Amino acid sequence: MNKDLCFATYVFGNKYHSFIPLYIYSILKAYPNYDIRIYTDGDLSKEIWDNLKKLEHLGNFSIITSTLSFLSLMPKALSFEQISKSIRWLYVDEAFYHYKAIYIGDIDIFILKEAMPIFEQHILHCETMQTCYSNFARNKYLEKNINSFSRSAIKYGVKETMKFFNGVSTVKKLSGLHFFQTTPYLSQIEKLSIDYIQDLNLLAEKKSKKWNLYSFNNECLLYDMVDKAGFALPPIKQIHAADVLSQQNPENIIFRPFHGLHLGLWRKDHNGKINGDSSIMNHVLYQEYIRDFRILMQEDELLRDLLQQKNYANELVQNMLSYYG
Repeated sequence: MNKDLCFATYVFGNKYHSFIPLYIYSILKAYPNYDIRIYTDGDLSKEIWDNLKKLEHLGNFSIITSTLSFLSLMPKALSFEQISKSIRWLYVDEAFYHYKAIYIGDIDIFILKEAMPIFEQHILHCETMQTCYSNFARNKYLEKNINSFSRSAIKYGVKETMKFFNGVSTVKKLSGLHFFQTTPYLSQIEKLSIDYIQDLNLLAEKKSKKWNLYSFNNECLLYDMVDKAGFALPPIKQIHAADVLSQQNPENIIFRPFHGLHLGLWRKDHNGKINGDSSIMNHVLYQEYIRDFRILMQEDELLRDLLQQKNYANELVQNMLSYYG
């Protein structure tokens, strides 16, 4: 019998590899019955492998390396960040079929246990949406001015930039936190994958009639793919991120929880200032999350051990702890 849920997360770049042990720890500490599959663009450092060995007793997880080679995308296509990020929407691992559902999440979120488990939350939201996936839709507004034209022309060439300036000013996108019921969803998505890979290769060669390199975004591809698959789409709602966070009822059509602390909010800019969204960081739900995180730190020596090492992920955790005082 298939297990309920597998977290499937894609991690590209050595800096972001440092989040992997914390991410796995957080999920298995909150939901030891869920499995995890982490897809990377290359091998991990010895330090990370050593940390992963410390987590084996918590539950089931797998690391799948060299993910960039799994689809027939040209090397040139993979050199563009937004194209390589599209792999998470297009690659179908046969192992997915061992689960009732897949949750594609972000590696820099520290998952915390909630009263209603993640699987049940999103199944209920699927029923609300009357479809087999759970996500949230919004518009992405494309800036068109002399500065954006100049930046794009330098990076992608004038001809490619003109495609952007002659195109639409708004595109629709789903979020990067995507839940789907495996069989009904993938049975449709697999039929579309080859065409999208061809589209992305054309995009990299600046031959695409559908997209341009300046404005292309992998979450827009996800919206387009879900639409072409014939699934119901959520209504476009332009509401603030903190308002989305407040929508904690899976029976509400607008439902896209973090399920934990988004550590990326505590990145610092070149002036050393934390540049995350304060309306999220100061939200009452995040106040609860940080309380739960501190309790875990106090109670679990393993978490304290993971946090002692010097790496990018722990740098953001320390920024977070300092922010809350």
